[in-house]
Amino acid sequence: MQLIECPVLLEHLGNDPRSVLCLDIETTGFFAPDDEILSLSIIDGTNAVRFHSYFCPEHNDSWPEAEAVNGISPASVRQAPLLRERKAEIDELLVSAHALVGYNLCSFDLPFMEASGICSPDTAVCDVMLDYAFVNHEWDDGYGDWKWQKLTACAANYNYPYQAHNSLEDARATLYCARKVAESMVAINRAFQHMSDPAIQP
Repeated sequence: MQLIECPVLLEHLGNDPRSVLCLDIETTGFFAPDDEILSLSIIDGTNAVRFHSYFCPEHNDSWPEAEAVNGISPASVRQAPLLRERKAEIDELLVSAHALVGYNLCSFDLPFMEASGICSPDTAVCDVMLDYAFVNHEWDDGYGDWKWQKLTACAANYNYPYQAHNSLEDARATLYCARKVAESMVAINRAFQHMSDPAIQP
C-alpha cells in the first residue's frame, strides 16, 4: 500500500478516472471482527456506482448504538446477502483499482474490511481525512499532529450537503472533498513557495 496525497490523486483521476475507486462502509460497531459490515459502497472517479450492497450480519443480532447513527436496523438487512457471498465480486473490483480513496480509510475502512475477509490490494491509497487535517490546520497537542476532522465537517467546509452515514452518500461526499482538498493543498503549497522565494523578500 502506497499512501498518496490528494493532489497526486488528481493525477490518477485525470489519467483514468474509472480506475480510481472511492469506498465507504457502515458497520455494527467499531471493532472487527466482532462487529460486522452492514453496507459497502464503491464509486469510481466518474461518480459511477461500481458496487453498492447491504449485508446481513452473521454474528450480530442488534446494534442499537450504530443503528442510531446509520439508521440500518436488523429488520432492514434480514433478507440482504451475507458479505462472504459477494466477497469474490468485491475482491475483483478492488484489485482492479489503480488508487483507492476514502475518509479514515487507513485506520478504519481498510482494516475493517480486511478483518472481515475482504482483500487488501497493494495499490495507491488516498485517505482524505489525513489531508484535510493538514488543510484545516487545527493542532492536537495530545497526538502531536493535525487534528482529525469528521467527514461532515470537511463536507460542510466545502459547502457540500449530503445524507451523512449512508455509505453511498458518504462515498460521493468523500470523492467531492478529495478534489476540493487537493485544490486547497495546491493553494497552500503555492502560498508557502511564494513566501519562501528570496526574489520577493523585502
